[in-house]
Amino acid sequence: MPQPVDRRVRPRTAARWVLAAALLVLVAGMVVADGLLIAVGLVVAGIAVDRCDPERGSGGGRDDRRPR
Repeated sequence: MPQPVDRRVRPRTAARWVLAAALLVLVAGMVVADGLLIAVGLVVAGIAVDRCDPERGSGGGRDDRRPR
């Protein structure tokens, strides 16, 4: 019987590949001096970094704790 996968420690390889591709697009945009490539690289890199976060819970990024 397969063991359950703990999502907190599972490597997020797809997000890392997307991050690598976004950084390549960002560098290509800087080399070619194309603002659209730079913008796409920055946006996709930001999304990929957010997806790589191992502490990200299922709460949608909101902090449900109330201040004291």
